[in-house]
Amino acid sequence: MKLVIKPIKIDSLQENGNYLNYRNQLVLNDNLDFMGNPDFIRDMIPDTFFPCTFLFTTFLICKSGGAVVRIDGRDFALRSNILLSIPPNCIVEGFEADDSFKSAFIAAAPNCFSNEGNEAGKQLVRERLREPAAIRLDEMRITAELSLLSYIRKIILNPTEVLKEEALYGALHLLNCIAVRALHESENEVSGRSRWGHHDLMYRFLTELNLRFKKERSVSYYANVLCLSPKHFAQVVYKKSGKYAKDWIKEYVIREAKTLLRTGNYTVQEVSDLLHFPNAAFFGKYFKKAVGCTPKTYRATSFL
Repeated sequence: MKLVIKPIKIDSLQENGNYLNYRNQLVLNDNLDFMGNPDFIRDMIPDTFFPCTFLFTTFLICKSGGAVVRIDGRDFALRSNILLSIPPNCIVEGFEADDSFKSAFIAAAPNCFSNEGNEAGKQLVRERLREPAAIRLDEMRITAELSLLSYIRKIILNPTEVLKEEALYGALHLLNCIAVRALHESENEVSGRSRWGHHDLMYRFLTELNLRFKKERSVSYYANVLCLSPKHFAQVVYKKSGKYAKDWIKEYVIREAKTLLRTGNYTVQEVSDLLHFPNAAFFGKYFKKAVGCTPKTYRATSFL
């Protein structure tokens, strides 16, 4: 019998407890109050949903107690002051929590406030949080994150809030930035330094790639920016990262294409234009070779 992995949209989350849904763009829930239900997440995401893929970004912030979430075949343990970040399209296989588990949950749709903010900044956050991560937060950061969630709830519930979506985007972006900074520091503690320092070629390459991948897809372009021959540049990138430069470039392009297609706001032609392909047919071949299906098919199956 073939295993069916169900795609779960944000509007499929079951209402319970302190559940709050803003226009199917943003969902908040928690059990932080005294009488909070330790099973609020299981009630919101029933066992019958698993295994599934979330078609949205998820943050789960543990204040006390413990839980285990199985994602892409790995168990992520949550305990006090741990933030679990789950990007879209991961396979979530199950969730277990003890009776003392207290946490806050936030889910954001892929196109959540997509017109707000700086593109380079948004792309950098996406890059750092593109894999599931259990991130330890110090007391200052856990307090800040929970305060931000409380503030977001107040903004949503206030019918007279001026510039509501701008305020929500700002609070969400700050929440992301706190998590990214904590993740960066935890990596430094393990390795003694950042994976790639500010003057390292990989750091400079990925910084440039963040800014230019929508227009520039050639290895020679990035080699030229970094004042290296394409051959030497490719060798250094592979040696440092274990991945070819062309594959780094393709990964950024395909990830952005998938994100745009999943929103449902753009046609295949529009995505092709946004990513500066010469035409939709060329984009289609590029996408199918990388993903295994056409952009049209991928877009359609994202909304089944």
